[in-house]
Amino acid sequence: MALKVIRYKHYGKFKGEYIQRYENLNMYWSFYELSNGNIIEFYLREQWWRDEFVKIDQEYTCALTLSKSGKVIREYKFGMDISDWVSVGLEDSDIRPANIEEVRCVNNFFYRHVYEKREQESDVVVVSNEMIFNLNKVTWN
Repeated sequence: MALKVIRYKHYGKFKGEYIQRYENLNMYWSFYELSNGNIIEFYLREQWWRDEFVKIDQEYTCALTLSKSGKVIREYKFGMDISDWVSVGLEDSDIRPANIEEVRCVNNFFYRHVYEKREQESDVVVVSNEMIFNLNKVTWN
């Protein structure tokens, strides 16, 4: 069964203290809960030079960061402040990349539904309530 986005939160253009020093750099974070139960962090960084696009970097990682010993360092909760997420030190962390199916799902969704509005922050958007409660999957004995 193909993965689907259940809900997402896009934070718009990041306006943190770090980024204010770099006028030619745009950073965006969004988080996607998928139908497999995983939450994926999507990070997009665009570099510009004199109003011309230079480079794009994208990262897709699991939104649960553990230390090398297995202790939770950070765990994304929908609606949390993005500065609380990015300010956590990641020394001694084991950041897990998303698998290829998760990357495809998030990438396709982002470029179809979010990219054109990437400057603006969204609410937490429920796309599908399949994981919340689906009567089609309930059997009554």
